[in-house]
Amino acid sequence: MVRAYSQIIHKNYKTTMFLEKLTLQGFKSFAKRTDLKFDKGITAVVGPNGSGKSNVADAIKWVLGEQSLKNIRGKKSEDVIFAGSKEKAKMSMAEISLHLNNEDGQMPVDFPEVTFTRRLYRNGDSEYLLNKNQTRLMDTQDLLLKSGFGQKTYSVISQGAIGNILGATPQARKEMFDEAAGVKQFQIRRDVALRKLERTKQNLVRIHDILTELRPRLRSLEKQSEKAKKGETLAKEIYEKQFRLYAHLWDKYTTRLRETDHEHKEIQISTKKTEGEIFELQKKIETEEKRTGSAKKGLSNFQQNLENSQTKRNEAQQNLALTQGKIEIEQEKTTGIDVSGIKRELAQKQNFFKELEEKLENLTAKTEKKKQELSKKSQGLKNMNKEVVDIQRGIQKIQLENKLPVPENLEKNLEIVQKQIKDLIDSFGSCDNVSQLKDLKEKALKISNELDSILSGIKKSPQTSDLQKDILKLQTRLNTTLQNRENLSSEINTIKVEIAEMGAQKQALTGQKDTLKSDAESFSEKIELSKKSKSGQTKAYETLLKKERELKKSLENFEKEVESAQKNLDDFNKKEEESKKNIFDIERKYREKQNALNEKRIKQNKIEIERTKHKTRLEDIEYEMQDELTTSVEKIKKTAVERKHRVLGKNEEKQLHKQITKIKAQLDVIGRIDPAVIAEYSHLDKRVSFLDTQGNDLKDASKKLREIIKELDKKIKKQFEEAFQKINKEFTKYFKILFKGGEAKLILIKQIKETKDEEDRIKKELVESIDIKAIPPGKKLKNISMLSGGEKALTSISLLFAIISNNPSPFIVLDEVDAALDEANSRRFAKILRSFTDKTQFITITHNRETMRQARILYGVTMERNGVSKLLSVKLEKAEKIAE
Repeated sequence: MVRAYSQIIHKNYKTTMFLEKLTLQGFKSFAKRTDLKFDKGITAVVGPNGSGKSNVADAIKWVLGEQSLKNIRGKKSEDVIFAGSKEKAKMSMAEISLHLNNEDGQMPVDFPEVTFTRRLYRNGDSEYLLNKNQTRLMDTQDLLLKSGFGQKTYSVISQGAIGNILGATPQARKEMFDEAAGVKQFQIRRDVALRKLERTKQNLVRIHDILTELRPRLRSLEKQSEKAKKGETLAKEIYEKQFRLYAHLWDKYTTRLRETDHEHKEIQISTKKTEGEIFELQKKIETEEKRTGSAKKGLSNFQQNLENSQTKRNEAQQNLALTQGKIEIEQEKTTGIDVSGIKRELAQKQNFFKELEEKLENLTAKTEKKKQELSKKSQGLKNMNKEVVDIQRGIQKIQLENKLPVPENLEKNLEIVQKQIKDLIDSFGSCDNVSQLKDLKEKALKISNELDSILSGIKKSPQTSDLQKDILKLQTRLNTTLQNRENLSSEINTIKVEIAEMGAQKQALTGQKDTLKSDAESFSEKIELSKKSKSGQTKAYETLLKKERELKKSLENFEKEVESAQKNLDDFNKKEEESKKNIFDIERKYREKQNALNEKRIKQNKIEIERTKHKTRLEDIEYEMQDELTTSVEKIKKTAVERKHRVLGKNEEKQLHKQITKIKAQLDVIGRIDPAVIAEYSHLDKRVSFLDTQGNDLKDASKKLREIIKELDKKIKKQFEEAFQKINKEFTKYFKILFKGGEAKLILIKQIKETKDEEDRIKKELVESIDIKAIPPGKKLKNISMLSGGEKALTSISLLFAIISNNPSPFIVLDEVDAALDEANSRRFAKILRSFTDKTQFITITHNRETMRQARILYGVTMERNGVSKLLSVKLEKAEKIAE
């Protein structure tokens, strides 16, 4: 019945994690390395009292993290280390290793086998290892809780613990139920969160106190720091401006000094050169004066020769004129022709002929110019004609592209006007006089009026509202072009008239030229006729002709002499003039050089004064730089020399002076402030900012912790209530099984407990405890203290089985919990224990035969003479087969 009932209740549970092996070395009485291998189901450890079998239970408690020495029957930590005996020395270390099979992955680690090891050395050092890797106790306990191990309650239960279940206070029972409900891990996390929250609150208080102390100092330093920063900014600004100014001034005056030095050297060289040139000019003047004095002596000879030659020429001219007069008298006597008169008239005609030729040339040039002007204006007229055509085509294009609807009568009128415009354009090409142009003007005006009438008709059409502006623009352009073309045509006609008049004048002049040419030919014929009549002249006439020829030849010789004498005199005068001019030029150059020398000397004195000024200004600037910018004087000079600064204008320089003066006044107002204030303020500001950030982080952390605690409280409450109801139900059932009836239940008591904190503030806290009500069949008991020892044991075992059924641990160690049971109850206990083996592994330390019968493995523990426990093991299945 018990086994069947157990299978029904626990059919949904299946636990595969189990304890495979326990290794003891140096722990209490197990001095030697001892391995206990376990299998699923029940393993029993038996032995006489004092053999050390309960040390197995203590070892499991210890390796699972037990910190109370009392719970493992010790007083000092080194009590767990083998203390030695007469025959065996004491050990220096105790070590326990718990090997778990984790093939189902119930423990949240990626290992099929998990080994927990705990070591303790006599010097007090201890170690916790997980699969031979060091770990922390907290991590070990957290991993065990997640795997379903009850570290302090029901994973390892001793005989005394069974009695304590009923004898414990309601609050202590509540702790056991927390672990049984699986909320212990949440409570641990909640406790950790509460401790963190408390530390966070304390840290917030400390931060608040520190900030309260630092903020006044920070505000004071902030004001001083602002002044100091402003002072630093102004100092930096004035440094930059002074640097720029002094670099500019140094460059300015060093440049000027270099320039004046250069000018001084150049003026010295130029002065010396001018002095040398003046000396050379003086020598040239003396030389020219000497040469001029000796040349004046030859001038009278040239003048006398010229006078003699002129006298001879004049006498020859008079004799020739007398002879020619006689010849003409002889000719008139012979022919009766006035030859001299004919020659004079011929000369007049020839002069007039030359005048006519010049007039003709001028008139021809004017005519050519007018023709060029006519050609340009004709081209302009052609362009205007083309523009008129383009305008007309533009109007047509607008109509065609926009499909402008034109009333039938307007369309006909427009065609007529367009034809008239075309005729008008063609007429301009053949227009040659003013009267024709006037007729064309009247036609153009008439056509323009007709076009205006047509366009006004189109404007009234509602379909043309969007095109009125374009058409009006073209109309205006057409009128303007026609007017311009009319003006141009008038100008062309005027030019044509002028060209025609010039042609008539040219024709008249050409006629006069031809008449003069004919007259000249006639006079030449008369002279020739006179010459031909010489054949009848007298001998006296021939003598005169001969004398004329001789006189002409003599005259030619005299002319040559005069010409030669005049040439010699002219050459002499020219040379004399050139000499005078040369002397004048030399004297002028001398005066110029002398003036230039005086100016250079004056300039040299001015340059000397400027050099002194520049040197003095540079000395003043250097003194100022040493006073204002002590450490940067050489740097400024280097910057100025290397021309790395920007050259300032005159206004910029003045403005920079004003700015520096203004900044100096501001610095005087600020006064001197310790530069360390800025660093102190920066450090304190960073610290306050850091504390503010920390405070905000702590507030956020506090908020998150409260949320975590709230969430954990919900989980704990929900899971505990569900587990409590189930355990209560299972407790009733197992109580009735063990007692064959009766009544049993668990009672959850909730109370509000008031406490005071350090500041005497009242805090309310919900406190829960668990009470047990158990009444065996046939009895009326008011509380569990009235139960007998056996009844208390059975009641505790009923509660233990109820807890196991709710949250089965992978393995449970029972240390003589069945010692108080009689044979009948032992059988019932053993059967129920057997029913749990499908989900929980049991290691029982017992003297009870019924319990031993249910075990698959039986370990026997004996104590040897040297005080060391010895282990013997038997698998009952094999033993039974051997016995058979």
